[in-house]
Amino acid sequence: NRGALYRMLQNRIYRGEIVHKGKCHPGLHEAIVDEALWDEVQLVLAGNRVERVSRSKAASPSLLAGLAHDENGDRMSPTHANKKGTRYRYYVSQSLIKGTRTKAPGNACRVPAADLEAVVEDRIRALLRDDAAIFDASAQNSASVEASRNKIDRAAALAQRWPSLAAAEKRMILRVLVARIDVRPATVDITIRSTLLSEVTTSPADLAKLAASNMANLPTQTFSVPATIRRTGMEMKLLIQGAVSKHVEPDRSLLRLIGQARQFSDMFMTSRGKTIVELSHEAGVSPSYFTRVFRLSFLGPVITKTILHGRHPAGLSAKSLLDYNQLERDWSMQRVQLGVA
Repeated sequence: NRGALYRMLQNRIYRGEIVHKGKCHPGLHEAIVDEALWDEVQLVLAGNRVERVSRSKAASPSLLAGLAHDENGDRMSPTHANKKGTRYRYYVSQSLIKGTRTKAPGNACRVPAADLEAVVEDRIRALLRDDAAIFDASAQNSASVEASRNKIDRAAALAQRWPSLAAAEKRMILRVLVARIDVRPATVDITIRSTLLSEVTTSPADLAKLAASNMANLPTQTFSVPATIRRTGMEMKLLIQGAVSKHVEPDRSLLRLIGQARQFSDMFMTSRGKTIVELSHEAGVSPSYFTRVFRLSFLGPVITKTILHGRHPAGLSAKSLLDYNQLERDWSMQRVQLGVA
């Protein structure tokens, strides 16, 4: 059965070791499983454990399942909505899921999953790059100066390769480091188990043990990231105060608008004398809408590229872009007009 298989896959005898009273000792026999393969298997097993805890097996896994809470202290659950074939992920207050929207508390909320995950991941990476924070954490775990230096180097390396980590490994690290996340009206409060900052760079097997251990009584430190939830166009965004919004995913409404502008431009260039009214009828839209969208085909290439990569200002939405009655002709002035750096 599965339990027997799991015990076999975690049996350190195959690594040439003997376990006695919970501690591993070198054995007299040769290992038949090398360290790289062992670590890879332990990472998969640990990822499965976190997967079961988070109850997330979606194509886009929810990294913060079980960690996020709203202002009322209620847990926020991962959910998603499908609109015209596009999947949108959110973390939603339990009161909005279990009850009707009218009965839910006024401060219950729904947060875009990618935005909240980006806030937390950025904070974790900043801490991993913080030499002082890693040194303090390792010192509390009675590490020598040399060991602390090694942990600082490994933490910086982990921060560097974070974007390329598998989702299972990210979830396991977050499960170890993050005690809870509170989404408040003006901040996202991230509570970290600070003494474990220097420990998440260990082997996958040791990290898996940490994730499965009792961490309830470990000291914590809370970091507040100024952020507010606002609606931009048809979507919700988590806006970081004092910074241009860092979109993990491009704004799909803007992408559709840019694509439509290109389509209308192609229609116009091959119209052979047709009027705007005739072209709008062919496109199935009103003449006014056709004209407003067609104007966007004259956006500068830098602006278009910025939108395609999701690096545009958070306040720039499909609706606000359509509402511009007169776009500057000069591309550099367009960038100033739209706030594109």
